[in-house]
This record gives sequence, C-alpha cells and structure tokens, in this order.
Amino acid sequence: MPGHIIAVSCSCGFSGEGAPGFTLSGGREVMAYDAAAIDGELFVTITEAEATERGLPIIEDPALGRNPLEENYAGPWGGENCPRCQKATMTLALRGFWS
Repeated sequence: MPGHIIAVSCSCGFSGEGAPGFTLSGGREVMAYDAAAIDGELFVTITEAEATERGLPIIEDPALGRNPLEENYAGPWGGENCPRCQKATMTLALRGFWS
C-alpha cells in the first residue's frame, strides 16, 4: 500500500527516516520515537495500534492530506517538538514515496 518517506532532523543531533502509510490489511503505519530501542533505531515506523499500545510518541506525517500541487508540499516543515531535546526545533521533509 502507498506511503511517504519522511526525513526528520533536529539541531540537537536527532535524525531519522520513517515510512508512514497504509498496510494491506487497511491499518495505518506511523512514525514513532522509541527511546528504549535495543537496536539503536530511535525513530521507527510501526502500526498505529502498536505505537498506541506501547505509549510511544507518534510523529504525524506532514504530507498526509496535503495537495501535491501546492507550494511547499515536500517541506521542509519546521517547529515540530523533538522527542529527544523536547524543543520545537525538529524539521520534517518529504524524501519520496513507497508502495
């Protein structure tokens, strides 16, 4: 099913890439911050149900619901709260699509 590839970065050094979208079963995959990640991947793409169940902060897909023909469709979008430093200095940018 389709989705976006979103890059995130913050001046504190936090960065990552997520691939939110929809699953074949009709569920939604979201980007989330997992401070307890064992493999070092703090920024993950998981089902919305799993993120909610685990209480992980969800980072919404800024391209979702936007018109691809509008100016600034691909971002970068700024002023998001960074899950690491808790400041509104995180930016998100559309890097591509997946299917």
